[in-house]
Parts: sequence; C-alpha cells; structure tokens
Amino acid sequence: MLNEAILEARKLSKRFGGLIALDNLDIRVEKGKITGLIGPNGAGKTTFVNVVTGFLTPDSGKVWFKGKEITGASPSKIAKYGLVRTFQEVRPLEGLTLLENVLIGGIAFTKDLAKARQSAFEILKFLNIRTDLLCARDIYLEELTAREVKLLGLARALATNPSMIIIDEIAAGLNPKEVDEVSEILRKIKEKGITILLIEHVMRAVMSISDYIVVLHQGKKIAEGTPREIAQDEKVIEVYLGGEFNARG
Repeated sequence: MLNEAILEARKLSKRFGGLIALDNLDIRVEKGKITGLIGPNGAGKTTFVNVVTGFLTPDSGKVWFKGKEITGASPSKIAKYGLVRTFQEVRPLEGLTLLENVLIGGIAFTKDLAKARQSAFEILKFLNIRTDLLCARDIYLEELTAREVKLLGLARALATNPSMIIIDEIAAGLNPKEVDEVSEILRKIKEKGITILLIEHVMRAVMSISDYIVVLHQGKKIAEGTPREIAQDEKVIEVYLGGEFNARG
C-alpha cells in the first residue's frame, strides 16, 4: 500500500530546442520521507526541480503539492504553499550578517520581525552554525567555512517554515566528516516532519539517509527503490554508479 504523496509529478516533459530534458516523467515523493534523486550530469534532475518549484513551465504534464495542482505557479506562491528549495551554489547577500541572511528567508512569511529574528537564531542553533547570538548577529559571510555556507542555504529554506525542502547537492565539496555531519542534520529535519527531496552526487550521503531513491537518465526514470535495491540494479550501475559501490548493511 502506497503512503501519502506530498509531491506528485505526472507525465512531465520539457524540451530546450532539440534537447529533451524531461521525457514523460512521473515522480512521486512520499510525505515525511527522505527521497534521493540521482543520475549522471544532464539526466534532468535540475530541470525537474526547476519545473516543480515554478522556475520553469513544463511543455506538458502536471505537478501536485499536498493535493493542490501547482503547475505553472510562481516560485513565491509555491514557497508559500510550503515547498521550498536550496540551490547548488549558495549566494549569500553581501553586506548582511549571518543572522540577517537567514532572517531574509522568513521575513516574507511573517509580519512579526522579532519572531522572525528569534526563529532565525533558533535555526542557526539547530544547524550548529555560530550558535552564539552575538556571533551570528555580528559575523559576515566572508568569515564562514565552506560547510557553514552550504548550511546557510538550508537555514534560509527552514526559515520559511516549509512542509518540504528540495535540497540540491549540499554535500558537494565537503570532506567525509562534514558529509556525515550534514547527513545527520538532514535526519533531524526529517524527524521534525519535513519531507526532503535530496539531489546529490555524493553517494556516502544519499545512500545512508534516503528512504527511497529515484534514478534519472536522459530525462527518464530508469529505476526507483530502496538504497539497497538501487545499489544492486544493473542498469543503474551501468549508467551511473559503476562497480565501486556496494550497498551497506
């Protein structure tokens, strides 16, 4: 029996000239789970995310979020419904402090500035980023580590009080210890009842924390299943994983 879907895309197609980026794609994300979305470069992952979050309009197909059709809605409207995303390249707002950069994420969703500021600080503590209030209030972005910059994008998303976050390659460029730390943070976000769709190339992260994984190749879904099932899928190994990965446990 299928569990409740929070996000569902049916028969999505998107072309860029002669390039087929999405080819009649169906994807279903279960509420309260971490779903990994993997595949080689050019597989269609970013196009899919851009379509479901309103940055692109599909040529055909539809998207539902929490039972409401959101196909073609604006990114801001979709965010207000509770579906937000991070970006692979985090772009801090220069001239603002760490706390102000997080505050910017939530201020559009509440008229209570004091409440938004307190929420921003609580999020920084939750993510273990400069947990002293004075530090968070006074530090500027050029002083942050690579890990902290990555988590800043996640902090902004959390500041909107979302139901679901699409997280784009948060583990890229991090060392194994940092990858494990970030993976544990994502588990804690899931424990808060927030659904996660994780787009990731770092298998150490995606295989260890995903409840379910969808694999794309050339705009099509070629496999889906548990991490163990995906790690043993011959087609996935051929086009993406190679022979280096063995499923854990």
